[in-house]
Amino acid sequence: MKKIFLLMMLIAVTIIPTACEKTPNEIADDFKLGLDVNFLEYTAQIEIKDLEDGTYPNNITLVPAADYGTSILNSAGKKNYNLSEGSITLILNPADRPQSPNEIKSFDFIASAPGYQTAKLKINFTENNKTVQMPVYLLHKTRETEGISTVSDNAELSGSQLKENKTIRFGKKSSKQTDGTIEVKAGTEFLNGSGELLSGSLLNVEVIDMDANTVKLSKIFPGGFTNQSVLKNGSRADKSFLPMSYTSINMYIGNQEVKDFSQSIKVNMEIDKNLYNPNTG
Repeated sequence: MKKIFLLMMLIAVTIIPTACEKTPNEIADDFKLGLDVNFLEYTAQIEIKDLEDGTYPNNITLVPAADYGTSILNSAGKKNYNLSEGSITLILNPADRPQSPNEIKSFDFIASAPGYQTAKLKINFTENNKTVQMPVYLLHKTRETEGISTVSDNAELSGSQLKENKTIRFGKKSSKQTDGTIEVKAGTEFLNGSGELLSGSLLNVEVIDMDANTVKLSKIFPGGFTNQSVLKNGSRADKSFLPMSYTSINMYIGNQEVKDFSQSIKVNMEIDKNLYNPNTG
């Protein structure tokens, strides 16, 4: 009986290696991850930080400004734009890659976090610009720093119309070089992004104003000022821009953001005299 049992074990051992048609190495060589490497040809690395201290704000959200379908995805190939420690890598779908040297694939996103000013960022892909590195800086709405002023004010509404003329002053303080005003006429009506009339009891206005000589200005301005690609006589050239000022005005009725007005509003902005053009004034 023992001889028969040992013989059966020997047969089993000799059969097992020959039962596989391929060796483990051959099987590994044939294994496919299912990831198209072309997805990694065009990438954008986004990092969102606090403008003042460089930390990552809590609860950052990044949403596309339009429906781009499956044209731009996260690094896993999904339409999910959740960030990890303030960062995310986006990829361009190979089916939507630029088809000529002059074609630009452009995508707008909105970055926001509680207590911070919303920032808009634009991602541009070209055949000569396949890897985009984009730091994004969010400005805190209530943190006062040198050269920056923040103002939050309210105006009373009568239904959907501004009840009285309203003037909002910003930037008037010792740590700011320039200031300005916003004037809204009584009877002005306010609309959302869909063109729908907004109504409520109060119009909330948030203003953030920065001096032109503030070193942080080049960071907070959407897209920055350096290495901007512009078209000149049909060809592309890189240029740099010097900012004269930066003022952000956001209006809300309840939780609805105002995107349009029934009549124009007047904005007066002071320009730093040191930046005047001596030839044009």
